Amino acid sequence: MAGQEKSSLVLVIIVSMICAAAGGEAAIQPDQNCPTRCGKVDIEFPFGTSENCYLHPSFLITCHNNSAYLQVGPPENNLPVLNISPEKGEMVVSAKVAKTCYDASEKMVFTTPPMVYNLTSRKLFSVSQSRNRLTVIGCNSFGVLDGFDSEGRAFRTDCISYCTRSGAVKNVTATTNDLCRGAGCCRIHLSATGLSYFAYDSDQLFFNNNASTLIYKSQHKNQCSYAFLVQDGDYNFSPRDLDNFRNESFPVLLDWAVANQTCQQAKVNTSTYKCKAHNSRCENATTGLGYICRCQDGFEGNPYLYHGCQGIILSYFFYRDFV
Repeated sequence: MAGQEKSSLVLVIIVSMICAAAGGEAAIQPDQNCPTRCGKVDIEFPFGTSENCYLHPSFLITCHNNSAYLQVGPPENNLPVLNISPEKGEMVVSAKVAKTCYDASEKMVFTTPPMVYNLTSRKLFSVSQSRNRLTVIGCNSFGVLDGFDSEGRAFRTDCISYCTRSGAVKNVTATTNDLCRGAGCCRIHLSATGLSYFAYDSDQLFFNNNASTLIYKSQHKNQCSYAFLVQDGDYNFSPRDLDNFRNESFPVLLDWAVANQTCQQAKVNTSTYKCKAHNSRCENATTGLGYICRCQDGFEGNPYLYHGCQGIILSYFFYRDFV
């Protein structure tokens, strides 16, 4: 079956492309002349776009034609960066949609290659387990995601959307709410933490032209299946998407940490400890080994910079005390 061949290809690509981690640190603090913006994206330390501007090569952002990219393999697989949050340890990128289409005779007429993203060279970067979902659109369609976590353990998950009864197809075409629950659309959270290498693909299931398949073919001219990762809240299923799905990419949330240590281990050596602001604190990463820095309560800013956490002036309280 075509689905078995394609899902096997995903795993082959993953195994063949795992690469070594990047090298040593580049800057404890950024140069004063470092650019802090690329197009619409703020580039704050520990990230940077050139030497002496980032903490480590893992935090290098490529700025090309006013667009920010995270290099994760071949140029065609680079991830456009939409937003970076230094204090939350999060980055939002744009990942492509996998698509496969068949004609009425069940002959494949279009397919994208499996979407493969390799974060292993970025060390402590991973796909957020709880904030993204594998989503599949289409009738009698499935999507599969293969990957490896930060410790090299294999992971696989899949999602199947059915329209195996005429009523199911009718209900999907009638609804206007976000009912991505299996009829025409399915989605599932990832169960693996620290997923640093992943690939996903889409395909269709065939039922030998039974009644429901024939009804689907008569109602939907576009016999296509779609699979993609998407951040929670950034996609609501619409029945129109069965015939007219135009999205080519979706936002995906990545988690990151600044060192391969716990807070307790990192604080032993103050020269390499990353939380440089006086009013900052250390928090262990929730997605695996490593830590991030935050400003203390009542302060805001960038905890990775000297004097980066500034006090929040609560003018209301000053006014209340003096009236």
